[in-house]
Amino acid sequence: MLSRSAQGLYWIGRYLKRAEHISRLMEQQIAALVDRPLSHIYFGWARLYSHLRVSSPVAALRDWSKEADGWGLADSFTLADDLTFTRSNEYSICSCFEMGRENARQIRHCVSSEMWICLNRSYQHMRDQHIEDIWATDPQQFYADVVQDVNTFMGVASATLYRDEGWEFLQIGRMIEHAQLMCSLLVFQTTESSEEKYGDLENYDWSSLLHCFQADEAYQHYFGLNIQASNVLNMLVTDKKLPNSVYFSLEQIGNRLNELGDAPGKRNGATANRFAGRLTSVLNYEWPDAEDKKRMIVLLENLSMRLHEYISSAWFNYEIDDTARI
Repeated sequence: MLSRSAQGLYWIGRYLKRAEHISRLMEQQIAALVDRPLSHIYFGWARLYSHLRVSSPVAALRDWSKEADGWGLADSFTLADDLTFTRSNEYSICSCFEMGRENARQIRHCVSSEMWICLNRSYQHMRDQHIEDIWATDPQQFYADVVQDVNTFMGVASATLYRDEGWEFLQIGRMIEHAQLMCSLLVFQTTESSEEKYGDLENYDWSSLLHCFQADEAYQHYFGLNIQASNVLNMLVTDKKLPNSVYFSLEQIGNRLNELGDAPGKRNGATANRFAGRLTSVLNYEWPDAEDKKRMIVLLENLSMRLHEYISSAWFNYEIDDTARI
């Protein structure tokens, strides 16, 4: 497969996974506006912007040292618009669909016609809407529909895409995006949840994550109804059966890289395989005895970012001389 085609499929997977991830958190955040106290709403917006590492258009969210008496629905409206429809924000949902569609347009010969129709239809539907449209009706349902659109696209891809390298790169892109976003989210969670500035969160911080990533029933099965931060953290990071856990994503990346075999840039390809193995080894052998879980998550996030760099250097931006030297 041409490196350009492989890179396009990889980034389609990443952009759509990013859109799904943000939509899940936005659906939870919009639900919080209805009946949650102000501290929970503050925390939810801070969590979204901090872990995505984008600046907030609302000054009160950037400066927690000041009392924000003027905070209200208008600020949430502005923040929702920024994370949903603002094209200049590369992490907005609309931007993610736009960039995913553009990658698909450039490699039309590598995606099935059904995949293109599905992605194009979702983008066209979103492009014609504005925050005023969804805010006046049912914004929570809008974000649920976005998650459904991404899942539908991946289902169509699973049913129609030929199982060659393209399929593997699409899956690797999804998994590495999920691993990086989850690690970043959990770093914020472990750092900020105990901060007094948010008041008593009443376990909302951790229970909302279980709900966002469809781990409620699994958690209740193993731990009951009592929400404990350590149990939630362990489940979202290390559970091998939970599709949205960090471990599940990292294991899938390792398996997919093995399926690809030797990379055009062999040196970086071998390093990428070792990094994938190291990531799962950290969770298998170092995580259980580690006292500082935040440090471990930061390590996982940094390693996963380096893994992305090695994958790019081995399959997308490799040097011809690299193959000749090995």
